[in-house]
Amino acid sequence: MFGRRLRLSCAVALVVAAGTLGAQGRLISLDDARGLRVKADKMYADAKYREAFQAYDRASGADDRELVASSIKGMIRSALRLSSFDIAMREAEGLKEAMGNDLETQTLYADSLWGNGFFDEAEATYTTVLKEHPDSPRAHFGMARSLVTRGRT
Repeated sequence: MFGRRLRLSCAVALVVAAGTLGAQGRLISLDDARGLRVKADKMYADAKYREAFQAYDRASGADDRELVASSIKGMIRSALRLSSFDIAMREAEGLKEAMGNDLETQTLYADSLWGNGFFDEAEATYTTVLKEHPDSPRAHFGMARSLVTRGRT
């Protein structure tokens, strides 16, 4: 279910990026998607992660690359909070393919690796992020978590 939506979301992002029309799938109006995104952000802030995930998922059906990307990022954060690590990983992998070296995408990808038990890969990703973005709080947190688990404080 979520894999199909990820492909759709990435397809929408790629179609919008290419400036073409004709994306297949469930597109919603930009105004509706923006409203859902605001609601999802509020639900996430109120620790209503399941509801936030669902709203982010619906908002990812917009025909706007930035809104789709930010909605998928919200889905990943929500999935991580729900301990749905396999979902977070699938969404993060698709987003990484679509967005490349975006800082937040990279750290969310590393977080999803960590959640799935790929500790070495997560640490390598955090290291790469820190080389490119030495002031990234999320990457520093991830690296610190990795070092603590290895007994290196």
